[in-house]
Amino acid sequence: MMRISFTVWCRDDRAISRTLQRLREIRRDRDEIIVADLGSKDPEVTRALAELSDTTVYLPRHLKISEARNAAMSRTSGDIVVSMDADTWVPDGVIAKLEKAFSDPKIVAAACNVKAYPWVENGRDRAFLKLLNLRFRFAFLIGRPCARGEFQVFRNIGIRYDPNLHSGEDCEIMRRQAKRAVYLDNVTVYESPKRYRVHSYLGTFLMWSRDWFVLRVFKRSLPYITIPKD
Repeated sequence: MMRISFTVWCRDDRAISRTLQRLREIRRDRDEIIVADLGSKDPEVTRALAELSDTTVYLPRHLKISEARNAAMSRTSGDIVVSMDADTWVPDGVIAKLEKAFSDPKIVAAACNVKAYPWVENGRDRAFLKLLNLRFRFAFLIGRPCARGEFQVFRNIGIRYDPNLHSGEDCEIMRRQAKRAVYLDNVTVYESPKRYRVHSYLGTFLMWSRDWFVLRVFKRSLPYITIPKD
């Protein structure tokens, strides 16, 4: 049986409390949870991290998301490493599906569908994320894998995010895996829709499109301001 390392990055995301509770519910005894915190100051967040019996890596607030992801991943000991955002909610059955996918030795990376929390989802969330999931599924289909960082999975063979990127690190790492990455159609995780509430659906799409264009054309990224999730 494979050992799973769940890694989560956080910066004042109150959703971390719910996320960690959920991970404690689905993990097996051999699995581990590692959080990389980018200088959170919110009392609710610091309390949730203090209660975590696994590992928390405390980092300076100015570091990039990619650096936080790498710091957590560098401390893993599992066969499979899950890289998550602080607001990602993982349903039952996902671990078994990951083990099945990674039983194929040719697979080193995987992404999946992401939807809004069912308890707050509205019709616009459903339509927007359905189109977004189709976009990423198509990218894998044409051999140019690209995926969001809400939930990415890697074989623990030293794969890391580009520490020079402020944004787009989630797509760039998948693109590097080329034919060794798979899109798991049978796996769905859930996220907070707060980003879309703040930036709007069009605004979020345009922001991501801008970041993708700058990364592909100029091989760099723009500074990225995250929205704390609750």
